[in-house]
Amino acid sequence: MTLGVPGGVRKHPARSRSGEGHPFGGIGSRPVVTDSPQQQPGEEPTRARDLISFADFGDARRSIGTTKFVERNNVMRSLARIGIVLGMLAAMLTATFNVASAAPTTFYVAAVHSGGAGATATSATGNIAWSSSFKTVTLTNVRMFVKGGECAYLSIAGRQGSTIVTEVRHFPDGPNFYCPSSDRTYSLGTVTLTSVPAGGVDHVNFDIYDVDHSGHGWAVCKRVDSSCYGDQD
Repeated sequence: MTLGVPGGVRKHPARSRSGEGHPFGGIGSRPVVTDSPQQQPGEEPTRARDLISFADFGDARRSIGTTKFVERNNVMRSLARIGIVLGMLAAMLTATFNVASAAPTTFYVAAVHSGGAGATATSATGNIAWSSSFKTVTLTNVRMFVKGGECAYLSIAGRQGSTIVTEVRHFPDGPNFYCPSSDRTYSLGTVTLTSVPAGGVDHVNFDIYDVDHSGHGWAVCKRVDSSCYGDQD
Protein backbone atom coordinates (compact mmCIF):
# COMPACT_ATOMS: atom_id res chain seq x y z
CA MET A 1 0.00 0.00 0.00
CA THR A 2 1.25 3.46 -0.90
CA LEU A 3 1.20 6.01 1.87
CA GLY A 4 0.48 9.65 1.07
CA VAL A 5 3.11 12.24 1.89
CA PRO A 6 1.91 15.64 3.11
CA GLY A 7 3.10 18.88 1.59
CA GLY A 8 2.38 18.15 -2.10
CA VAL A 9 5.79 16.53 -2.63
CA ARG A 10 6.08 13.16 -4.32
CA LYS A 11 8.68 10.90 -2.85
CA HIS A 12 11.29 9.52 -5.29
CA PRO A 13 11.71 5.81 -5.73
CA ALA A 14 14.32 4.16 -3.59
CA ARG A 15 17.79 4.32 -5.04
CA SER A 16 21.13 2.72 -4.38
CA ARG A 17 24.23 4.66 -3.30
CA SER A 18 25.37 4.63 -6.92
CA GLY A 19 22.37 6.79 -7.85
CA GLU A 20 20.55 4.13 -9.82
CA GLY A 21 16.91 5.02 -10.22
CA HIS A 22 17.53 8.76 -9.53
CA PRO A 23 16.83 11.08 -12.48
CA PHE A 24 20.07 13.05 -11.77
CA GLY A 25 22.09 10.18 -10.33
CA GLY A 26 24.73 10.22 -7.65
CA ILE A 27 24.67 10.66 -3.93
CA GLY A 28 23.92 14.17 -2.81
CA SER A 29 21.86 15.10 -5.88
CA ARG A 30 19.11 17.60 -5.20
CA PRO A 31 15.53 16.21 -5.20
CA VAL A 32 13.27 17.18 -8.04
CA VAL A 33 10.39 19.42 -7.02
CA THR A 34 7.50 18.86 -9.37
CA ASP A 35 4.99 21.33 -8.00
CA SER A 36 5.32 25.08 -8.80
CA PRO A 37 3.20 28.20 -8.19
CA GLN A 38 0.08 28.19 -10.31
CA GLN A 39 0.16 30.52 -13.35
CA GLN A 40 -2.62 33.09 -13.55
CA PRO A 41 -4.71 33.40 -16.76
CA GLY A 42 -3.09 35.76 -19.33
CA GLU A 43 0.18 35.89 -17.42
CA GLU A 44 3.48 34.99 -19.10
CA PRO A 45 5.51 32.24 -17.57
CA THR A 46 7.80 33.61 -14.89
CA ARG A 47 10.97 32.25 -16.54
CA ALA A 48 9.98 33.70 -19.95
CA ARG A 49 9.33 37.12 -18.42
CA ASP A 50 12.68 37.02 -16.66
CA LEU A 51 14.50 36.07 -19.88
CA ILE A 52 12.79 38.84 -21.86
CA SER A 53 13.58 41.43 -19.19
CA PHE A 54 17.19 40.29 -19.04
CA ALA A 55 17.50 40.46 -22.85
CA ASP A 56 16.08 44.00 -22.90
CA PHE A 57 18.49 45.02 -20.15
CA GLY A 58 21.39 43.53 -22.08
CA ASP A 59 20.40 45.37 -25.27
CA ALA A 60 20.21 48.64 -23.34
CA ARG A 61 23.65 48.08 -21.83
CA ARG A 62 25.12 47.24 -25.21
CA SER A 63 23.51 50.35 -26.74
CA ILE A 64 24.91 52.58 -23.99
CA GLY A 65 28.30 50.93 -24.27
CA THR A 66 28.36 51.41 -28.07
CA THR A 67 27.41 55.08 -27.73
CA LYS A 68 30.16 55.68 -25.18
CA PHE A 69 32.65 53.81 -27.35
CA VAL A 70 31.77 55.98 -30.39
CA GLU A 71 31.96 59.17 -28.33
CA ARG A 72 35.32 58.12 -26.89
CA ASN A 73 36.65 57.34 -30.37
CA ASN A 74 35.45 60.72 -31.67
CA VAL A 75 37.20 62.48 -28.79
CA MET A 76 40.40 60.54 -29.43
CA ARG A 77 40.29 61.36 -33.16
CA SER A 78 39.76 65.05 -32.38
CA LEU A 79 42.67 65.05 -29.95
CA ALA A 80 44.83 63.28 -32.51
CA ARG A 81 43.98 65.88 -35.18
CA ILE A 82 44.72 68.70 -32.74
CA GLY A 83 48.04 67.06 -31.89
CA ILE A 84 48.97 66.79 -35.57
CA VAL A 85 48.11 70.45 -36.22
CA LEU A 86 50.07 71.61 -33.16
CA GLY A 87 53.01 69.47 -34.22
CA MET A 88 53.00 71.00 -37.70
CA LEU A 89 52.79 74.52 -36.28
CA ALA A 90 55.65 73.78 -33.89
CA ALA A 91 57.76 72.43 -36.76
CA MET A 92 57.02 75.51 -38.88
CA LEU A 93 57.83 77.89 -36.04
CA THR A 94 61.02 75.98 -35.27
CA ALA A 95 62.10 76.07 -38.91
CA THR A 96 61.34 79.81 -39.16
CA PHE A 97 63.19 80.50 -35.92
CA ASN A 98 66.18 78.45 -37.01
CA VAL A 99 66.39 80.25 -40.37
CA ALA A 100 66.05 83.65 -38.74
CA SER A 101 68.59 82.89 -36.04
CA ALA A 102 71.07 81.27 -38.46
CA ALA A 103 71.11 84.03 -41.09
CA PRO A 104 74.42 85.96 -41.13
CA THR A 105 74.31 89.52 -39.80
CA THR A 106 77.63 90.88 -41.12
CA PHE A 107 79.76 90.54 -44.24
CA TYR A 108 83.36 91.08 -45.24
CA VAL A 109 84.95 90.84 -48.69
CA ALA A 110 88.49 91.75 -49.83
CA ALA A 111 90.83 91.64 -52.81
CA VAL A 112 94.36 90.91 -51.61
CA HIS A 113 97.62 91.07 -53.59
CA SER A 114 99.38 87.87 -54.56
CA GLY A 115 96.22 85.81 -54.32
CA GLY A 116 95.68 86.60 -50.65
CA ALA A 117 99.28 86.51 -49.48
CA GLY A 118 100.10 90.21 -49.92
CA ALA A 119 98.65 93.57 -48.96
CA THR A 120 94.94 94.29 -49.06
CA ALA A 121 94.17 96.40 -52.13
CA THR A 122 90.48 96.91 -51.29
CA SER A 123 87.82 95.56 -48.93
CA ALA A 124 84.22 96.14 -47.87
CA THR A 125 82.23 95.49 -44.67
CA GLY A 126 78.69 96.01 -43.40
CA ASN A 127 75.67 94.64 -41.54
CA ILE A 128 72.94 92.42 -43.04
CA ALA A 129 69.25 92.33 -42.09
CA TRP A 130 66.89 89.78 -43.69
CA SER A 131 63.16 90.52 -43.86
CA SER A 132 60.78 87.86 -42.48
CA SER A 133 59.49 87.23 -46.01
CA PHE A 134 63.10 87.13 -47.36
CA LYS A 135 61.93 89.43 -50.13
CA THR A 136 64.22 92.23 -48.96
CA VAL A 137 67.78 92.25 -47.65
CA THR A 138 69.03 95.49 -46.12
CA LEU A 139 72.75 96.25 -45.83
CA THR A 140 73.66 98.98 -43.37
CA ASN A 141 76.83 100.84 -42.45
CA VAL A 142 78.45 99.65 -45.68
CA ARG A 143 82.04 100.86 -45.91
CA MET A 144 84.65 100.27 -48.63
CA PHE A 145 88.41 100.65 -48.16
CA VAL A 146 90.77 101.32 -51.12
CA LYS A 147 94.55 101.44 -50.73
CA GLY A 148 96.27 104.56 -52.05
CA GLY A 149 97.42 104.22 -55.66
CA GLU A 150 94.93 101.39 -56.35
CA CYS A 151 91.69 101.48 -58.32
CA ALA A 152 88.75 99.33 -57.20
CA TYR A 153 85.00 98.77 -57.37
CA LEU A 154 82.37 96.72 -55.54
CA SER A 155 79.41 94.77 -56.91
CA ILE A 156 76.47 93.42 -54.81
CA ALA A 157 73.55 91.24 -55.99
CA GLY A 158 70.76 89.21 -54.39
CA ARG A 159 70.23 85.74 -55.81
CA GLN A 160 67.76 82.88 -55.66
CA GLY A 161 69.72 79.80 -56.57
CA SER A 162 71.83 80.75 -59.59
CA THR A 163 69.44 83.49 -60.70
CA ILE A 164 69.94 87.18 -59.91
CA VAL A 165 66.60 88.38 -58.49
CA THR A 166 67.50 91.93 -57.38
CA GLU A 167 69.07 94.95 -58.97
CA VAL A 168 72.86 94.61 -59.18
CA ARG A 169 74.42 97.46 -57.21
CA HIS A 170 77.82 98.87 -58.24
CA PHE A 171 80.04 101.15 -56.15
CA PRO A 172 80.87 103.55 -57.57
CA ASP A 173 78.29 103.50 -60.36
CA GLY A 174 79.91 101.83 -63.34
CA PRO A 175 81.98 102.06 -65.32
CA ASN A 176 83.77 104.19 -62.73
CA PHE A 177 86.30 103.16 -60.05
CA TYR A 178 87.52 104.48 -56.74
CA CYS A 179 91.17 105.53 -57.30
CA PRO A 180 92.42 107.46 -54.25
CA SER A 181 95.98 108.81 -54.09
CA SER A 182 96.22 107.68 -50.44
CA ASP A 183 94.40 105.09 -48.34
CA ARG A 184 90.73 105.95 -48.11
CA THR A 185 87.50 104.49 -46.70
CA TYR A 186 84.26 105.34 -48.49
CA SER A 187 80.95 105.34 -46.60
CA LEU A 188 78.31 103.76 -48.82
CA GLY A 189 75.48 103.99 -46.24
CA THR A 190 72.45 101.72 -46.58
CA VAL A 191 71.97 99.39 -49.54
CA THR A 192 68.57 97.73 -50.08
CA LEU A 193 68.15 94.62 -52.23
CA THR A 194 64.55 93.71 -53.13
CA SER A 195 63.57 90.50 -54.89
CA VAL A 196 61.38 90.84 -57.99
CA PRO A 197 60.09 87.21 -58.31
CA ALA A 198 58.38 85.25 -55.54
CA GLY A 199 60.55 83.24 -53.19
CA GLY A 200 62.77 86.10 -52.10
CA VAL A 201 66.54 86.30 -51.75
CA ASP A 202 68.26 83.15 -50.50
CA HIS A 203 71.80 84.53 -50.70
CA VAL A 204 73.77 87.70 -51.47
CA ASN A 205 76.93 87.80 -53.59
CA PHE A 206 79.67 90.37 -52.95
CA ASP A 207 82.43 90.87 -55.56
CA ILE A 208 85.25 93.37 -55.11
CA TYR A 209 87.91 94.08 -57.76
CA ASP A 210 91.49 95.35 -57.67
CA VAL A 211 91.51 96.79 -61.19
CA ASP A 212 95.26 97.46 -61.61
CA HIS A 213 96.35 93.98 -60.51
CA SER A 214 93.31 92.06 -61.83
CA GLY A 215 92.59 90.91 -58.30
CA HIS A 216 89.16 89.63 -57.33
CA GLY A 217 87.75 88.80 -53.93
CA TRP A 218 84.28 87.36 -53.35
CA ALA A 219 81.92 86.48 -50.52
CA VAL A 220 78.59 84.62 -50.36
CA CYS A 221 76.11 85.16 -47.54
CA LYS A 222 73.31 82.57 -47.41
CA ARG A 223 70.30 83.14 -45.20
CA VAL A 224 70.43 79.52 -43.94
CA ASP A 225 74.03 79.82 -42.75
CA SER A 226 75.32 81.45 -39.59
CA SER A 227 78.13 83.27 -41.40
CA CYS A 228 79.35 84.22 -44.86
CA TYR A 229 82.22 82.55 -46.68
CA GLY A 230 84.57 83.76 -49.43
CA ASP A 231 87.92 83.51 -51.17
CA GLN A 232 90.28 85.07 -53.72
CA ASP A 233 90.49 84.48 -57.50
